[in-house]
Amino acid sequence: MLPTMVANTLGYLTIFFEEEAFEAALGVNLTIVLVIVTMLVEIGKEYAKTTSYIMVQLWMIVSVMMPFLEVVLQTYAFHLRKSSKKVNDEIPKKTGMKHWISDEGLAKQKDSVLNIEEVRNRKLRVITWILKKGILVGYLSFVAIFFITGMVSKEAALDEKTNE
Repeated sequence: MLPTMVANTLGYLTIFFEEEAFEAALGVNLTIVLVIVTMLVEIGKEYAKTTSYIMVQLWMIVSVMMPFLEVVLQTYAFHLRKSSKKVNDEIPKKTGMKHWISDEGLAKQKDSVLNIEEVRNRKLRVITWILKKGILVGYLSFVAIFFITGMVSKEAALDEKTNE
């Protein structure tokens, strides 16, 4: 479990990479997913189908989901940033375009671009919050619940053995 926690910590740190290092962050997280899946397969071969095996599988599945969600959300945020730059570059100039001759038409076009930008910025803020806080809080909550459940079930098993 410690290797998966270290891998997930490294994957989480990719959230703080610069926007230009998107490919590096993507590569790190996909490598982490592959490593954890490999560990999951190897553990599946070694353990019998017991309660502890099910708990280990649950741990590994959640450990795979964390970097996977980071990849999906970082990719979506990258797409939003990239499309935002495209829209800003494509705002038509007044000169040389017949349907943009009036100042009203240009103002309406800029207003619609600003509304699109507001929506994109709101989406980016939500994605950033999920990446920086939501995934971390969710993962730490899972770790706490996982270990508390393990301690309670271990204590119940010990009580059962002493009563026999």
